[in-house]
Amino acid sequence: MMLAPNANNVWFWSMAVLNNTIVNVIKYNCKNFILIESNLNIGLVHDNVCNGQNDIQINNVIKKYSQILEKLDK
Repeated sequence: MMLAPNANNVWFWSMAVLNNTIVNVIKYNCKNFILIESNLNIGLVHDNVCNGQNDIQINNVIKKYSQILEKLDK
């Protein structure tokens, strides 16, 4: 998890791909979120999405486990 400390979804998905586990992406699976007004200014979305940390963490994992790209090309 040191490669993606704030993106467990990136880590788990990457490890699933490496271990030939089928990943089923469900279309429209996150459409009805309950918003908590007092929490809108905090959360990983600000770092991971708004500040590009998801891309950095994905690149960290791919640099360490380059075979992920090979598996995705199949």
